[in-house]
Amino acid sequence: MNMNTLLYLNLAIPFAFIILLALSFFLNGPLREKNLQRAWTLASVLIAILGLTQLGYFYIYQIPAYAVNLPPWFSYRQYSFDTVFLIDHLSVVYGALSAVILSVIIKFSFNYLYKEEGHFRYFFLIGLLYCGLILVCYAGTLDILFIGWELVGTTSVLLIAFFHQNVSSVRNSIKALIGYRLCDMGILAASAWAHHHMETTSFRGMAQHVYELDHEGHFYIYIMIGLFIIWASLAKAAQLPFSAWLPKAMEGPTPSSAVFYGALSIHLGPFLLLRAAPFLEQHWSLTLIIGLIGGATAMYATLVGRTRSDAKTMLAYATMTQLGVIFVEISLGFYKLALIHMVANASLRSWQFLRASSLIQDFQENPLVYQDTVIKRQFSIERLIPGPLRMRLYIHALNEFHLDYFTTNFLKYAFYKPIAQFKRFDRWLMEVNNKIVGIVLRK
Repeated sequence: MNMNTLLYLNLAIPFAFIILLALSFFLNGPLREKNLQRAWTLASVLIAILGLTQLGYFYIYQIPAYAVNLPPWFSYRQYSFDTVFLIDHLSVVYGALSAVILSVIIKFSFNYLYKEEGHFRYFFLIGLLYCGLILVCYAGTLDILFIGWELVGTTSVLLIAFFHQNVSSVRNSIKALIGYRLCDMGILAASAWAHHHMETTSFRGMAQHVYELDHEGHFYIYIMIGLFIIWASLAKAAQLPFSAWLPKAMEGPTPSSAVFYGALSIHLGPFLLLRAAPFLEQHWSLTLIIGLIGGATAMYATLVGRTRSDAKTMLAYATMTQLGVIFVEISLGFYKLALIHMVANASLRSWQFLRASSLIQDFQENPLVYQDTVIKRQFSIERLIPGPLRMRLYIHALNEFHLDYFTTNFLKYAFYKPIAQFKRFDRWLMEVNNKIVGIVLRK
């Protein structure tokens, strides 16, 4: 068994399993809960073994990074849409992390969602999530990455609205959807510009074409593609100005919050920047933008997170803070450190989210509870800020610095305005159609 075989198995098994679940649903209805648990236990163990085997094989035999080229999607004259997958330390590490965390989340979900209405829907969406993650992990082109990116985003929105009888769950899922859609346009725009000006969306090929663009006097094209990629990474990672949706996403089940907003989906933003790093690092302005956004988000999330009172929201802001730090690390060129930070943060946050529901019991079992013990906070840099200014900062932090107002009144308006125009046009077409039908019937 070689790396290519492991790659094909990692890609084929999750998709085959999801297709079998879908067929069983349409043919016989939802599986019984015990049968579904047995099927998912077998699949999750197999997925985890494959992910860890590929990781060990890559590092034990010190395999150099390489690309796997499959037949193109389609070809037209001398142009073709390539199908490329990458095998490197980034893909195998994130793939193994996704496989292990998925198996843990699945096992936890068996008890958490026991006899819960819609359990088949939950496990089916979790499977689709993993399929999207695997595509993003190994994608060698922006086109393939976009397919997995959309699968992850769609399942995220549907799981936020898992308890769809609750109005706030549906409303918060729409907020996440708006942020995702606005930033996903960045991948589409980057792909279109790369196809038009570079004739490739391969990450390796794009990095090699930068010199040609500079030599031909079209360096602005490189800058625009880089800005589009950075823009695409913001919503998934909940970076400013697309940070307001993350605390609202806690409406979904706790296991889905762990896998999405603590571990895997939330780290796809820095993953995209690491994947495109050979392309982005060739001009200081792009790396500076990444660092400024990450630094601003880290400070914002730190201040707001200290004013929250519920566990899951505090964890959401803590995750946002660490992601801002990871953005800064990427901007400074510390790619290995950023990857290690991603793995450590994902592992810690997933455990914390899963333990969030037991937080009260944890405090009751704490030996310091019911004792006159004062726990003093260690030195913090905020003590260097003058008292009145610190008070104003925390007052604004209680209101999230009015970021939710900006999201509701500007981003939401920009998203809904075109839809409203299409609705008016559709209504006008219906009126014209009714008039024509009425004239014909009178004749």
